[in-house]
Amino acid sequence: MKRFSVLLTSALLLLTTLFSPTTYAQYQIQPEFKFQLPSEIQLVEGQKFAIYYRNVILNSNLYLANDNYLVSARQVTDDTYGQPATNRYNWMYVPEVKYASRDMVIEFRLIDQTNGNVLTQKQVTFHIKPNYVSKTTTIITLGDSFVDSYGVSEALYGSVRKGYLNMIGVNKSAIPGVMDDAWGGYGYRWYTTESYGYRRADRPTSDLKNGMTRNQFINTYTKKFDFSFYMRKYQKGYVPAAKEGKHVDAVVSFVGLNDAIWITTEELKRTLPQRQNEIIEVVNSIKRYDPNIAILLNTLTPQQANDNYLINYGKSAAYPAQVKTNQELWNQMLLDTFDTPQLRARNIYVLPTSANFNPQSDIISDKGLTISVHPTKAGAANIANVAGYALSNLLMK
Repeated sequence: MKRFSVLLTSALLLLTTLFSPTTYAQYQIQPEFKFQLPSEIQLVEGQKFAIYYRNVILNSNLYLANDNYLVSARQVTDDTYGQPATNRYNWMYVPEVKYASRDMVIEFRLIDQTNGNVLTQKQVTFHIKPNYVSKTTTIITLGDSFVDSYGVSEALYGSVRKGYLNMIGVNKSAIPGVMDDAWGGYGYRWYTTESYGYRRADRPTSDLKNGMTRNQFINTYTKKFDFSFYMRKYQKGYVPAAKEGKHVDAVVSFVGLNDAIWITTEELKRTLPQRQNEIIEVVNSIKRYDPNIAILLNTLTPQQANDNYLINYGKSAAYPAQVKTNQELWNQMLLDTFDTPQLRARNIYVLPTSANFNPQSDIISDKGLTISVHPTKAGAANIANVAGYALSNLLMK
């Protein structure tokens, strides 16, 4: 046991050095364009996946404003899969059954048609596997109101074969027995710094203090995010994978939107390094408890373009367009920090949640005008399916 502890400590020290901290200055000047897609994406045969270019291009407003700009998707692997359809606005693909358990590399290029110049490009490897699962997988889900109240938790449970996804937590979902640890209205800052949140009816009175409910991840002594504390206090039937017994296979985080969209772009640039450190703190805390746990980090989905709902509700961003800029800055930070071969080797993944979400139809609206920041039932499914594909391919075969 002593030797294992030494090895674990060494691994954690190495893990810490793999993160690339950012500074405020880095967010003052950005490349004109950049594809905001993870380097590797998990797909399941027969299941549709979409990339809406507006969601995954840094400075997408400049792309959409110029009709001479076009995105091409070119297959660069030798295997013949049939070229996925592409156009100026999105890329849709449904992997055929006969091509399961194969890899497909697509190079996305943003081209200026007036001169043929390639303004930015990125190769993405799509891992395609059969649409079946054979291993029951236990996950813990962090999130905001998308998960807590607007169907993402339930959609995630339904994204794989019934009975094979064991979702544990301390907060109830709309499906009996399906639990999560999501809190509507909160983000990484709250998860890592605040001991209490609003009163929850689905939590016991022992977690109440002065009418507020305990943040289950804050250690009562250190006042810091502590995954080991959470597991000891709330999930006593589970142990790290190195021990005999039940264990957690993955943590899926849908957190971040509330950290990013309710402030001005200038404030986000100033605070983004701190938010980055908070995500690193969460990841390291999980890995300290059990280095075998897979961690899935979701990119932020956008809101509708030029929509005033957020401004009228939040009173914090100067212009509606800043909300889209904030989404892009956040996702770039997430990709720069966590989308590396070294971290994927340690089961840490960035998911293309933003890509597979259509803001024109997946956000609650009335007569074409958004009346909420939250997803429709279809939008929740599009968010959850991306995580479901990854869980199915990485852990459930």
